[in-house]
Amino acid sequence: MTQALQTEMIVGAKQIAAATGLSSRRIYALAEQGKLPVLKIGATLAIRRAALADWIAGLEQAATGTAH
Repeated sequence: MTQALQTEMIVGAKQIAAATGLSSRRIYALAEQGKLPVLKIGATLAIRRAALADWIAGLEQAATGTAH
């Protein structure tokens, strides 16, 4: 993986969990339900930092009923 791609991606359910404050189990569940925009690289989950930020912003909008 190139250096640029490494800084753009969060790789592994544990790392995604750490970035979100959720458990690894919850990350796997959200990914399986199609609710978290992850990529599967073999058996490993990965997510672009921008996609994670957009996902969190969408959750905030849904919770507050406002658009940012």
